[in-house]
Amino acid sequence: MKIYLGVGGSKKVHEFAARHGCSWLLTPTNARTPPSGSYALDNGAFVAWKNHVDWNESRFMSLIRRYPDYDFVVAPDIVCGGGAVSHALA
Repeated sequence: MKIYLGVGGSKKVHEFAARHGCSWLLTPTNARTPPSGSYALDNGAFVAWKNHVDWNESRFMSLIRRYPDYDFVVAPDIVCGGGAVSHALA
């Protein structure tokens, strides 16, 4: 199992990550350069939904272009979309 932490955080978080081999999770609103090691990219849809703002596709695409060596990308999603998402894909 691999653990991904947000890039923000205190010196203690960064020390913990280094000690335990953790990776980093970058988002469009928190795209700081990872201190070391591998990273993954999250689309930020949940944060946009939670803050009642529109999801910004261009910021997400910019993140992908800026950090192309990711472990994986969390694809855009519809938060709490439930059945609406599965019907849209059918």
